[in-house]
Amino acid sequence: MRGCCLTGLLVAGLLAATPVGAQGIADFGDLRDGLRDEPIEISADILEYDGERRLYTATGNVLIRQSKRVIRADWVAFNTETGRGIASGNVEVEEKGTVLRASFIEFDVYGVEGLVRDGELESTRSSLHGEGRVIRKIGERSYHFEDARFTTCDCPDDEGAAPWEVVAEEAEVEVGGYATVRNSTVEILGVPVMWLPWMIYPVKTDRQSGVLLPELEIGSRNGFGLGIPLFWAAHDQLNLTLTPSYTTRRGGRVRGEVEQVFGESSWGAVTAAYGYDEDIDPDTLKTPYSRNRWLLDGAQRWELPGELSFAARFDFMSDNDVPLDFEELRDRRADRYLISTASLGREFGGSGRYGAAAVARFASSLQNPDGRDRDKLLLQRLPGAEAVALSSPLPGLLAPLVVSVVADYAYFRRRTNSLGNRAGATVGPGGGFLDTGVDALQDSLEVLRSGQSPGQADDPHQDDFLTDGGTEDNGLFEEGEPLLDKGHRLWMHSTLSLPLRLGKFLELEPEVGWNQTFYDTDLQGNEYRGFLTARAELRSRLQGRIGDFIHVLEPRVGWALVRSKGQEDNPLFVPETAIPQRRIRALDLGAVTGDDADRIPRANELTFGVDSRFYREGGGLVGRFTLLALQDFEEKELTEVIVEGEARGLRGFWAELQGVFDPDRGRLDQGLARLGWEHDDGHDVNLGYRFRRDIPDTFERFAFADRFDDFRNMTRIEQLDAAFELQLTQKWLFGYRGAYSFDRDLLISNAARVEYGSACGCWAAGVEVSSDRAGGVSAKVIYRISGFGRNADRGRVGLLDAP
Repeated sequence: MRGCCLTGLLVAGLLAATPVGAQGIADFGDLRDGLRDEPIEISADILEYDGERRLYTATGNVLIRQSKRVIRADWVAFNTETGRGIASGNVEVEEKGTVLRASFIEFDVYGVEGLVRDGELESTRSSLHGEGRVIRKIGERSYHFEDARFTTCDCPDDEGAAPWEVVAEEAEVEVGGYATVRNSTVEILGVPVMWLPWMIYPVKTDRQSGVLLPELEIGSRNGFGLGIPLFWAAHDQLNLTLTPSYTTRRGGRVRGEVEQVFGESSWGAVTAAYGYDEDIDPDTLKTPYSRNRWLLDGAQRWELPGELSFAARFDFMSDNDVPLDFEELRDRRADRYLISTASLGREFGGSGRYGAAAVARFASSLQNPDGRDRDKLLLQRLPGAEAVALSSPLPGLLAPLVVSVVADYAYFRRRTNSLGNRAGATVGPGGGFLDTGVDALQDSLEVLRSGQSPGQADDPHQDDFLTDGGTEDNGLFEEGEPLLDKGHRLWMHSTLSLPLRLGKFLELEPEVGWNQTFYDTDLQGNEYRGFLTARAELRSRLQGRIGDFIHVLEPRVGWALVRSKGQEDNPLFVPETAIPQRRIRALDLGAVTGDDADRIPRANELTFGVDSRFYREGGGLVGRFTLLALQDFEEKELTEVIVEGEARGLRGFWAELQGVFDPDRGRLDQGLARLGWEHDDGHDVNLGYRFRRDIPDTFERFAFADRFDDFRNMTRIEQLDAAFELQLTQKWLFGYRGAYSFDRDLLISNAARVEYGSACGCWAAGVEVSSDRAGGVSAKVIYRISGFGRNADRGRVGLLDAP
């Protein structure tokens, strides 16, 4: 048979031409079931058969096909009686979506067993890549590894070190299922980061239960932290993740995450975390709360029968420093309150212009780290209800009258009827509030600032009206002081308008409304308040072409009237803000007439100005600019001039601008400016400036609240912030973000990161180092799985790449 290439026939046919063949297939009863009845096809440059030893040998470009198994090698020998064989030289075994590669293997033609030395295993269905000093095939899709390495990241061969690998002394792998490993080490970019005596993880790209990549972080506030996420695909519509973790400074923690979807539009996500904090001393002023710390954060939206819709957004925590110490809520650490809401309602009418809902709202103060804050004295809206009828023409009328109605009901209550240790505070006029000052603490509850002696503790916050003109005991309600009343409140605002067109260029829309509030409270019984509102807007729309752009110019004049009076003796549940949002109210006069506060100042305001917009040919906003002036007839002065605009230029440049100028005092009261650049190659740069002359005193009045330690006696905001991401090369990215306060000469936050992304586009890893005035310095490892080897970013050009 030398010197020729033969194609084998069925096993029965091959053996029939030899002494072995005379026995027939039925004589192989001592062989394993496996594949013994399957035909075998063999081809090779040289094929030989030794009848005495019942041995086939094949040399050169050997190809063996049997059922769904294919063996390729330079040389193969196997025994027809036992089915045992060996192959050497560029061996490749392909079977049911897996490929084994080695220089030498032992196999069984009739069975499923086999042995590979110094081999590689690749799954074409699950992106599994494995290597082992010894690989034993022990089942149809099961393998036993010795001295193994695994990864499921499908990157090109020239990627160098694998993005992540599991290195194990022993492992059992079910392709398309799970891998169980012993004495294993997790390596990232070739660097060992974690050792585990035993672990199990999925080895397929489908959504499967298993161990996710570890979470690593180090910081001055929490120390070194390590978390191991355990993922459970509990159902096609339900994910569960449990992450036990440990920080060297605060001890052990556990976090649970639940994600679910229902149908096409219902979904939910909940995160809960708990830790026994070893760094907390409940007997100190710095941390006067329990070591048992927890949080609950989530959102839900359910579409229910009867066209009902349920929505909820909630945040609860054990103490006010949780956003500083738990990663899950760090984006909330600058908030004054955590507000949770839930609603159950539905829309009516084909266009959804009408709706009603039952609502509950709950708020928690974040401005002090302990029980001295106003949590138990905050008024909560439990329960509540809302109804709305958006602007809609009245049917059957000759004139196009348009009506709208908004209604809001709430029962206001505190978490406790007792004032606790605030019982000695002065009650304000009418008995509706405690005159404690904006910190909500009377002097006896205030604590010393750093560096103060007990002899200076009379008024450390300097808010006593009698001694320094502050807000405590001044007889006036100030934002932040605790409200004492409770009861029912129903607020409604109804409007009737008449849109008119005057000639070809003018549009006029006058509106008249009634703002009504009904009360039933413990302190004042049944009360009510109602007043007239009126609004009118006159505008024109002019259109022209400037080069390749369409220019739309809209001059406009607006007027708002609120005839409120005699509100001082009414119940107080919803106070007006200490710093009115004048810019927003001037741009939308509906916010003036539709104000739902219990103390609404009289208003007689005129706005006039122009809106200017530019569009590309065929659509797409290029830029807009608004210049508006506000004349307040109650104050008999031109109150403010407002500038607002944005531009989206060519080559990725953009800009935003907001400003409020006080012409009477000749000064800028508010300002916001941002410039940015975005590029298709991944570059993103933006720079912003923020200014506000007046801010509420509430922000500066809390001692021992780490969020505000560097902002005592702060009266205005003047900050600069910057952020950029630069794609230095195809694989390396550098990013930075930071904020600086000119008023305090303080670097508020500062963070830089370096990130390496694989050329295949399936993963990225890096390090981020950050610092801020509340959380201190921290560093964490960033690791993102972004794809499965699609090579999506290979076309990008970095700043340092050669042209």
